[in-house]
Amino acid sequence: IMATYNKTGVAKYYVTTDTHCSPWGHRNGVNGKTIHFDLGDNTAASHFGDRDYPETMSVAAKIALLGNHDTSVKGVNPGGESQIYKDNQNKVIFFGLDTGTTNIETFAIPQSQLDAMAREMSLLENNWDVIVLTHVPLFPGKNAEENAQWNCGAAWSSTPEDVNEYAAEAFKLLHAFAGRSTYTASTGVTYSYAGKNGYIIGCFAGHIHTHVKCTYEGFPMEAFTTNGYDEWTDDQAYNNVGLYEPDLPYINVNFNAKTVNGMSYTN
Repeated sequence: IMATYNKTGVAKYYVTTDTHCSPWGHRNGVNGKTIHFDLGDNTAASHFGDRDYPETMSVAAKIALLGNHDTSVKGVNPGGESQIYKDNQNKVIFFGLDTGTTNIETFAIPQSQLDAMAREMSLLENNWDVIVLTHVPLFPGKNAEENAQWNCGAAWSSTPEDVNEYAAEAFKLLHAFAGRSTYTASTGVTYSYAGKNGYIIGCFAGHIHTHVKCTYEGFPMEAFTTNGYDEWTDDQAYNNVGLYEPDLPYINVNFNAKTVNGMSYTN
C-alpha cells in the first residue's frame, strides 16, 4: 500500500545561469542569498567560434553544470558522473544532468547518468521528490503540442528537433517513476518504483536566454533567463532572447499546494 504524501511547508532554491563571464553575473550570491545551483554557460562570449575558456564556477553551488558553450571549449564532464544534491530537510533530490558535447550545437545526456539516476530514485524512501536540472531544456524549442504558444526559433538551436531525440530516454525514466512502474538501465538492471509516493516536481534549465514556463510530457518545466549578459543578441533581430535579469531566478516548491513556481506537480 502506497504511503500518504504528507509534506508541508515551502522550500526555495536560487539559480544562476548563462552569465557568460559578465562581471555582474551572479555567482556566489546576492543580497545575502546563496546560489544553490549553477546551470552553466559561463564562457566569456556567445559568438559562434569564440573559444574563451570559462571562468571557475561558484564553489557555493550545490550543482554546477557545464553549458554547451562551456563544453565546446573545456570538454565534457570527466568520467561522466551525474551531480546529485539531497535536501534532507525537505526530502527533495536534485539530479544535475549534462547536456553539452564538444560540438556547440549538439546535445546529449550521458546514459551513465540516467542509469545512476534510475538507481538513486529506486532507493528513495517515502515523501522524497525529484527535481531535474539541465543546461539545455528538456522541452522542445518549437512545435510542441503542449507549449505551441511560444517559439524560440533560431535562439534555441539550429536543429530544435534534436531536443526531442536527446531527451527521449530521460522521459522514459521520469515517466517510470511518476507511473510507479519500472525502468531498465543500459547495464541490464531493472529498477522498480512501485510503492513510491514522491513526485517529479519539475525540470529546470537555462540556455535559451529567455523565460519560458510550460508543461511538457505532463511535467512542470521552466527555462530561466540569463542573469549575465550576452552581447550576441545586440546584433540580432531576436526580440525574445537576451533578457538580462538582475534578480536571481529561483525554484519555489510549495508542498501545501503541491506547486512549483505556481505550477502543479501532481498532474
